[in-house]
Amino acid sequence: MQYQLCRINDDSSTTSVSEHDDFLTGIAAGGYAVEVEDFDYAYTLQGTDGVRVATFREGRIGYREWAIR
Repeated sequence: MQYQLCRINDDSSTTSVSEHDDFLTGIAAGGYAVEVEDFDYAYTLQGTDGVRVATFREGRIGYREWAIR
């Protein structure tokens, strides 16, 4: 099964970032994305069937819109 790492946008839509052959590399990529590369967005790891199997920093969803108000 392939896994897809997606960025969760403020409107809860997702943008594909990368694909991974196994669960562990997907988890590692998600952790790296939220801890090192991108401090603004939440990320999700999805299976090829579109089901979310992990979410990283879910509290960041919509934070920028809230901060601007």
